[in-house]
Amino acid sequence: MEVQIKARDYKVSEGLREFVQARVDKLDRFIGRGADAKLELTHEHPRSGGERFTAQLTIAARHTILRAEERDADPRRAIDLAVDTMAAQI
Repeated sequence: MEVQIKARDYKVSEGLREFVQARVDKLDRFIGRGADAKLELTHEHPRSGGERFTAQLTIAARHTILRAEERDADPRRAIDLAVDTMAAQI
């Protein structure tokens, strides 16, 4: 499954792109071919301090649209949680 990655206020490295592709490829066995996946990664600086990343994963398969959104201080952890949530939904 091909993944479109869109980031706000964050530069996505090649290593992170490969990580996203590897994690989303594991969902192929549940969905099958012909599905479109989009990952939106948002970098935020909340008033309470620190950093927060929001990973929103959307998959359009046949006549169904599935969406999962997770937040964490680490972008890889946020992506991991979003993929796990999506797997549970499927």
